[in-house]
Amino acid sequence: MDVKEKLGKSEYIIALYLLYAVWLIYNISFITPMADDWRCAAAPYHNDGTWYRVLPFTFGNPFWRPFEGLLGYFLGENPFLFPYLNQGLVVIGHLLLMVLLYNGLKQYTGNNNAALGATAIFALSPATVGTTSQMDAINQCWTLLCGVIATKLFIEGNYYGKKKYIMFYLFFAMCAVLFKENGICWFLVPVFLCIINDYISGENRIWHLLKGYKEKIVLGIVGSIAYFVIRFSLQGSISLGGGGRYAVQVSVIDIIKNNIIIFGSSMTTIDSLAVFMKPHSWGIIVITTIVTILSWKYLIEAIIKFKREYNLMTIILLFLVAIYINLPLTIMPHVSEMSAYQAVFVFAFFIGMVWKYVQIDKWSKLTLGMLLICMLSVSTHKFMVTQAYAENVRIGKQQYQDCFINIPRTVLIFYVDDVPLEYSTYMQPLGHGLEQGRAFRSDWNWLDLDKNGKIIYCKSVDEIDYEINNYDEYDTVFIQYQSGRVVLLRN
Repeated sequence: MDVKEKLGKSEYIIALYLLYAVWLIYNISFITPMADDWRCAAAPYHNDGTWYRVLPFTFGNPFWRPFEGLLGYFLGENPFLFPYLNQGLVVIGHLLLMVLLYNGLKQYTGNNNAALGATAIFALSPATVGTTSQMDAINQCWTLLCGVIATKLFIEGNYYGKKKYIMFYLFFAMCAVLFKENGICWFLVPVFLCIINDYISGENRIWHLLKGYKEKIVLGIVGSIAYFVIRFSLQGSISLGGGGRYAVQVSVIDIIKNNIIIFGSSMTTIDSLAVFMKPHSWGIIVITTIVTILSWKYLIEAIIKFKREYNLMTIILLFLVAIYINLPLTIMPHVSEMSAYQAVFVFAFFIGMVWKYVQIDKWSKLTLGMLLICMLSVSTHKFMVTQAYAENVRIGKQQYQDCFINIPRTVLIFYVDDVPLEYSTYMQPLGHGLEQGRAFRSDWNWLDLDKNGKIIYCKSVDEIDYEINNYDEYDTVFIQYQSGRVVLLRN
């Protein structure tokens, strides 16, 4: 009698789920704040009565994420909860997404193995580490969670006559976009998915289906418009995006490039850190590449069989929805490690859909086993590199925090770009991990540098004005080098 028969199927799945949760919590427990963790709105900030971080575009911030702002104010009153509450919310959101993915696929396909296998791929994919390892990824995780809940509610309302669920779908779609701007897509994604499902079920006229769903499409568009009306009313002006890497763009080439990066990282198990970090681990690169290719062999065969049953248009429609879900992320020049999180979820769901078309034999089972082992190994490697970088930031912060004898009330920071940034979050210099000096806020009673400070970015020390009397309004002035070194000029 095997383990699954001893425990029973449901107990076996719960045991695997808990084992994964323990593995995830263990890995993130060694990760301390770094980089954006010190700067994001979910970091502790004192509530001065204005609640300005709940409003859009404050202090040049190109984003509007009010739930993050509320969390930052709560942590400002209870700083001892940082970063544990942040990490806990990311873990909770991720684990809930696993439950929704498993239950959704089990209900849709009627295949427990498909639901379990696809959920395992989502859980262990190296592309999720960029989200689960980052405590400022609450927005990325919870916007997807709210979007999936909105989809589930819309399906319940559309197919099972639960009309009130349609209004709940609008509520959760609005929550998705208030967690992060790319959540705007969830006003229409549920409608598109229902149209594709009806198309698969035998209604082969797309335009007829669009006509039948026109009221719900209009409802989704109205929901999107309502978000922008609220946002621009609070903002007082109409503008989108920010400057630099957050600027909204319409470059087709960049959008294609970003989609390749996002879907490429979500659909492979190749250890990208072994590729880019020196010394290169060629053995790991070769093994993970071979396993990826073998896995894709079975997936392509399943997709071909799926196409034969449902035709090419179904695959095209599913692909377009996947592109649409990630479109808000790909219209900016900068895509980060966590940008692939939604794509991994969508890819895992598609794998669950075509699972029954995979030829099950000893070789496919062996390939799946190797795939999951590779995913687990590569994800663990990424967690270990993240832990090492976080520890480097913690030690560096501890080394320099004693420079500040007095707790500042106003701060001026000269940030000198003396070394280049690396390709990955996991490989950045110490100054980036200290977030241009913002990391020291934890020793300054969480001073709000947006309101009580200024950072001047310099390409070299030659650009710094050392005439300290020109900065009398600041009681603390120091130089933060991107390489990590801190030089105090006044305290």
